[in-house]
Amino acid sequence: MITLEQIQESLRKNPNLTDAIKGNLFELTSIFHSNYPQVDLTNLDNRLKTINIDSGSKYVYNEVANYNPTTNQIYLNVEELNKDNDMKHVMMCQLLQVITAKDNAVGFNRNNKFSALNIGYTEIIANNLVGNESDKDYHTDEVIATDLIANMVGLDVIEQSYFNNNSSLLTESLTKIGLNPKVNEMMNYNMVYGTNSKKSKLPEIILEISKTSIQNGTWNSMQEKFDINIPSAECFENPNRYSDLKYFKQFTNYVTNVMNSEIIQEEANYGNKMK
Repeated sequence: MITLEQIQESLRKNPNLTDAIKGNLFELTSIFHSNYPQVDLTNLDNRLKTINIDSGSKYVYNEVANYNPTTNQIYLNVEELNKDNDMKHVMMCQLLQVITAKDNAVGFNRNNKFSALNIGYTEIIANNLVGNESDKDYHTDEVIATDLIANMVGLDVIEQSYFNNNSSLLTESLTKIGLNPKVNEMMNYNMVYGTNSKKSKLPEIILEISKTSIQNGTWNSMQEKFDINIPSAECFENPNRYSDLKYFKQFTNYVTNVMNSEIIQEEANYGNKMK
């Protein structure tokens, strides 16, 4: 296993980075390693030897930062750097992508199939490791949807898929719980065109996730997640955030109806059939 001392030495020898950036990357690596000591840092060590950080235009990169696993470069959006961003959080997200990079993929996102889920899980880890001290929301819709899906699939499955670049394991697990493939498609579309805006499809996505949760018998354990996540998505405080309130109304009605005895009995019957 690669040690932190080896990581520090690899950074020291990298001619592409300033001493300040090297120090920041080592600090973030230390935080990650103390929380995920089981994750092998060999890939990170190899990439840190040559990684480069460059600036890019907002017309090319919409995010504050973007890591390209093929070129092993982190591109910073110069237009966004002057805005209120928590760069420690931003760079932790980039480091996580470096850690999980393989060929042209990061995490379990191969061929952009699970772009939104991968971003959502990356943000969840970064939030847990370093928090977010800015007023900006980083991929809130993706974080909420990913958190709910992870509750059904199992965090161990998500983590294993993420750090082992195993998209097949994730695909099999999503099929096993009966999640409609269109949820992933909606998440990918929403991340590009609707996240954190009036065009957000989050209520529609949550509606489909809640249906799956009822059908596969995980609704009881899911309720706490809904109580935590839905208010943070402003579905209840500010439903006008969404351009199409149809799904918001469907969702609230569905959650209300799910409490009645008939649907709870359906859940029980489904659980008995699975035994």
